[in-house]
Amino acid sequence: MSTQTRIQTRVYVPEEVGDLYNALTAEGNRDTADPVQAPFSKYKDVFLTAVCLGYHLQWRKPLPKGDKKREIRLDTFNESDIDILKAIALAEMDNVDVLSDLGEVLTIAEEYAYSGIRELELSLLKNGGQPLWNLISLIQSESTSAK
Repeated sequence: MSTQTRIQTRVYVPEEVGDLYNALTAEGNRDTADPVQAPFSKYKDVFLTAVCLGYHLQWRKPLPKGDKKREIRLDTFNESDIDILKAIALAEMDNVDVLSDLGEVLTIAEEYAYSGIRELELSLLKNGGQPLWNLISLIQSESTSAK
């Protein structure tokens, strides 16, 4: 468990991957509302997908210390979103006590998202084709490999 007390009003995304969040969302692409090019509506949607993908791949990487970070306000997440983050933290820690430490839950989520966003970049933006269709292919391939 984290020994540091943390204000639990936001999640952090390293500035170095902020452009990826912009590229994948309508929120970051105000010039275009084309879901084929920007398949996510909000930064929180990219974050949740990156967390889940990072967890699925078991890639967890601490955020760089001292770097500037972007923030996603926690109040943009709904109760179901938070439940997903808690479930991942519980699976990671294998200890129910983590559920009472939202700071630790968010740290785990941020670390998985930091790794997962790189896989999203490779699969959606650097794979050729259109990001939405690449996302669909990624989901299909991950669900097939899970069987």
